Amino acid sequence: MKWPQRSGRLSRRAAGAASLALAAIGAFSLPPSAANADVIFCNKFEYRFYVAIAYQQQDGAFISRGWLNVDPEKCASFDSALTANGFYYRVESVPFRSGGRTVTETWGSGDGTFAILEKSNFNFWQAQSKPLNSTMAAFTKEDAAVSPEHSVRIIITSSKPATQNGAPGR
Repeated sequence: MKWPQRSGRLSRRAAGAASLALAAIGAFSLPPSAANADVIFCNKFEYRFYVAIAYQQQDGAFISRGWLNVDPEKCASFDSALTANGFYYRVESVPFRSGGRTVTETWGSGDGTFAILEKSNFNFWQAQSKPLNSTMAAFTKEDAAVSPEHSVRIIITSSKPATQNGAPGR
């Protein structure tokens, strides 16, 4: 099955992410650069990947949203309006050939499980349950807070997983 063409940014309403192992994930806090801060995903992997995020609302329910396209050697901002005390993310590569077979790389450690749609954009409320025709998938937890004063950058590479957090303004 082919991946659909997905938009490079996600809107608030219609949110428009792969299993060989070896992915390096680094989360870095960035100094504020504007009125809104972002969750930025950077692709240092050799193939395009797609990102989904999940975060908790004030009522305790989770929202999951996806997919954001990130091409190799590019960075993309997930949502400049997001304010959360930590969030979860999942990254999926496009299918590619390796060792004579087609594989898809997935980054999602299982810190949380949330609803996704496999091949289409989605925006689920109550994502900790299984809404509609969704599939439950593993997400990685990022404890860094996101606010207008605090951006987070996550870099995906083909090395062993590692997460680093910095303080605001570093």
